[in-house]
Amino acid sequence: MRLVPLFMLAACSDPARMVGDVPADGASVEEVPVLAHFASASPDVNTVASLFDADLSFDTAPDPTAWLAAEHAAHAALPEASGQELSVLTFNTGLLDRGYLLSRVSVPFMEERAAVMGDEVFGAGHDILFLQEVWEVEDAEALAAAGEAAGYTVIHPRERQEQRETGLVVAVRGELIGGELFSEVVQYDAQWGAENFPGPNLKRGYLHVSFDLADDDVTVHLFDTHLTPFFDKWRTRNLQVRELGLAVADVS
Repeated sequence: MRLVPLFMLAACSDPARMVGDVPADGASVEEVPVLAHFASASPDVNTVASLFDADLSFDTAPDPTAWLAAEHAAHAALPEASGQELSVLTFNTGLLDRGYLLSRVSVPFMEERAAVMGDEVFGAGHDILFLQEVWEVEDAEALAAAGEAAGYTVIHPRERQEQRETGLVVAVRGELIGGELFSEVVQYDAQWGAENFPGPNLKRGYLHVSFDLADDDVTVHLFDTHLTPFFDKWRTRNLQVRELGLAVADVS
């Protein structure tokens, strides 16, 4: 089971992940259902690799409506699922209050929201929680304490700097975990460098957590991420999604 619930562009450090080096990069976009709508929006789009071209332009906005409708119909036609049902919450906590250079970026009502965040996110009883923008170690530790008191195993980057750069936390209801839990934080090769410097010391990545589901012969893989925002950073974001997709494809 896989759950994936966002200035200078850094070069890829792993040659196997360079655009064009993965066989699927050469596939025709028109033959990939999830991407086919891009082909009708731009004459520059032909292969999957072309979607990462820095000079890519569109004649019209790509419209995924037909694909989404087909997916909805396919899901509605599925037989009732067997096995264990899981409730999943993904939530951007917005716990950002950090100075840089002569500026400061601060989300409103930080103290008020931080004070009730643990009760709010864990009180609804979800089985798995993907949290983003928990930028400070103190907030991550406070959420971990609240989660553990509510019966959750809470995972966040072990390194203080990785927590401050990625802001990611995953929580799993303790009774679901039947074996050893694995976790790793991976920072993307593709970054918008200004977010780190002179910006507020952010560096995008994903938190990967896996464990054997209790009372079931299933290994669950969880991927929590927060991609580079801003509409004009689409290429950086696409490269990050590609890297995440390759990581998801590597697990069963």
